Amino acid sequence: MERITKNEKLTDEEGVPPTLTGFAPAGVPRAIGSVIDTRRGGVRALRRAIEELPDAETALTWLTKEVQAEQRQDVEVEVSSLEMDDAGHLHVDAIGDVMMTKTGFCQLLQVLKAPPHAGTYLPAIPSHRRAKEVNAIIDDQARRRRVLVLRQRRDGGQDKPVVFAAVTRRYTAVDPDTVALRLLEGGLAGMQQYGVEVVYSGERTAIRLFRHSETSSHELAVNEAFASVVELGLGDDKLSGLTVEVAAFRSLCRNLMLVAPDRQALYRARHTGCHTDLVSGLLNCVQRGAELLPQFLGRYTDARRNLVANPEDVILHITGAESNRKSGALVSLSNVRPQVMADRLLAAWTVESDASQSGIANAVTRAAHSFHWSSIWDTRELERQASHLLAAAPDRFSAIALPPATGGAA
Repeated sequence: MERITKNEKLTDEEGVPPTLTGFAPAGVPRAIGSVIDTRRGGVRALRRAIEELPDAETALTWLTKEVQAEQRQDVEVEVSSLEMDDAGHLHVDAIGDVMMTKTGFCQLLQVLKAPPHAGTYLPAIPSHRRAKEVNAIIDDQARRRRVLVLRQRRDGGQDKPVVFAAVTRRYTAVDPDTVALRLLEGGLAGMQQYGVEVVYSGERTAIRLFRHSETSSHELAVNEAFASVVELGLGDDKLSGLTVEVAAFRSLCRNLMLVAPDRQALYRARHTGCHTDLVSGLLNCVQRGAELLPQFLGRYTDARRNLVANPEDVILHITGAESNRKSGALVSLSNVRPQVMADRLLAAWTVESDASQSGIANAVTRAAHSFHWSSIWDTRELERQASHLLAAAPDRFSAIALPPATGGAA
């Protein structure tokens, strides 16, 4: 079972030195608690790992301190106050010189209504040429007296503030420390019963609340759930919104040596609207998720009964491999080709060979934990996509996941 310290990197991608590109590196994921590896150890080992997780107060206090140490600040600026220098740094009259992550830079281009493909072209050219192009875009937009919001933080490795997102005034920030403090103040009844894992990168946050079922390990049947998980997902860089999901860890064989997480989405919201409503909705769904395990198991039973005639064809369809296009695909990652995704899901499905709706969803979660992906966020995105496959009503699943030629469920 892997143990991750808060300073350990949770991605295999190597950051490019910012002096070579003009960009600040994206935040490095760090964690408190265990990042659960379901390929190893079986139910008993996983239960022990859950028992060793820190309590809610310890984990959420750690998260609060991590976020507050960054001295986050959202600053409204007029476009006319911006200028980029030859090193690729942005001068902002209200702040001074700042660095930008590549994501923040591409979002700035979107807000400035830059020409199509600027977000692909400009990061790839030398910083002095990039500055010339960006300043021309700024000059064009400055005449319209437009205002935008720069989300910045202090990164310990940089001598300048780092802008990690550029948004409009419509964006409503729901920062991780706000959510953590609300949970600590009583946002989840019975929170002391949970072990908590937190992963935080400066741009994204995952808070997982683990709780055992009442069934002992030696009494578990095949595919019976033995632990429930409620996960909050928070995106601070506009690339993802607010989510709450519930998961059940299940045994996959009689000797309890294989474990896989099944998931169901409860809540999904964008960073727009009333801040109070967003936070309250998030916390209410966390409480609902903590109470939802029996309903989740009922939904899982329905999915197991929904048989499909040609699972391999379904996998080709949901990954976009049949047309080699990600558009409309139900299971995809931006950095993985459709055929590669299909091959991995087919390999994962072959292990269980479960010709049902739940079998397809299980193949996605198994693939998420059986293959190498570029980062921990890719693994969790696949888990999220699997949850939508599992949560769909049988007729809805047939409509969205089955190729027309299959004729629906068997």
